[in-house]
Amino acid sequence: MTLEWLNLQRIDNVRVTQNMELIELPYIGFKVKKMNPVLDSISPRLATGLLTEQRPLLMTAATHDEDLHSLEQYLSAEFSPFVSHGERYRGVLAMFGRRSETLAENLGFHLYVSHDALDRDSKEMLTLLREWQQKAMRGM
Repeated sequence: MTLEWLNLQRIDNVRVTQNMELIELPYIGFKVKKMNPVLDSISPRLATGLLTEQRPLLMTAATHDEDLHSLEQYLSAEFSPFVSHGERYRGVLAMFGRRSETLAENLGFHLYVSHDALDRDSKEMLTLLREWQQKAMRGM
């Protein structure tokens, strides 16, 4: 999967508000401008793995607002084609695209990397990613 700096809108730790308290989830989130480049470059195998890994995030998003109706709607549409900027996706890519959009609506990010998958502290990783993004944007 390729994620270009120009398509990246925001990188941050994932947080939710619960009982008037801000709770940090163990993920770094990536908000993209368009899902198409991601869907065009991700392998079906990786998309399937991420769908499985991100199931707890989907449940967190659904219970965060206690809106089980929207979860029901999502689950009933999960297997239908997904359209992004005029491009139509089917199968596992459609499921991944739909899941990414649902998570973005509820948690603010399209893509998630678990803190467990990082080779350093999440704050350190965020600082490094932001530095790389600034360098890439200056070079354009």
